[in-house]
Amino acid sequence: MNYGVWVEIPTLPIDQLIRAKLKITKSFKGLLKGALFRGEGFYLYGEREDNSVFNFKIVPKNAEDGIWLNPFSFSPETNYREPCIKRIKIVCLDQEMADPSYTLALEQFNFNGVDLQDFFLANANKDVYRFFN
Repeated sequence: MNYGVWVEIPTLPIDQLIRAKLKITKSFKGLLKGALFRGEGFYLYGEREDNSVFNFKIVPKNAEDGIWLNPFSFSPETNYREPCIKRIKIVCLDQEMADPSYTLALEQFNFNGVDLQDFFLANANKDVYRFFN
């Protein structure tokens, strides 16, 4: 995938989760800059079903583990269901600091009929442990 290009995210049923695993490789220049100074800025832009766009900074090493996409919640303490993300793009502020493309793998989890609203409530810690361990 090339930086700055929108990638469509599949629509999933309510009982499934999708996350993106990114493999971002820095160029020699980027590795040198990262060793001496702060590394280059990488951002994820997301467009939701209501056509609103948001962005946040990502750390390449953390993005390898996965970025939670759907269902995405800006306020997990509320019961508000956010519109699903329909597409994303990855932006590198200085593309000379990274290889011209990155690798994207979408990963899906099935919660087998468990209501994800419960996943965000007070007892979420035991649910997270049960689903991911």
